[in-house]
Amino acid sequence: MALGIKVGYLIGSHTKYVGNAIDTSIYTYNTTSKVRIKEMGIPNLQQFSYGPTFRIGYRWISIDGQYMLSTLFSKNHGPDMYPISVGLVLMPF
Repeated sequence: MALGIKVGYLIGSHTKYVGNAIDTSIYTYNTTSKVRIKEMGIPNLQQFSYGPTFRIGYRWISIDGQYMLSTLFSKNHGPDMYPISVGLVLMPF
């Protein structure tokens, strides 16, 4: 069992879409062409994040989790979202 804190600073952000082209004028999918769209610098994300972490397990298997105390978006620029992360850790050594 372990408890801790994780602190982070956002260096860069991006979003990517790969799939069918979308005709926004009539809101239908154009399935004949594929597109790849990548946008850099998602606006209004918090630059600084922090939150407690935990890990509990036995021998080579454990569960890891984190709850962010800072919001995902800047104040008044999006919903108040507090990210949660849960994972399975396998350590075969």
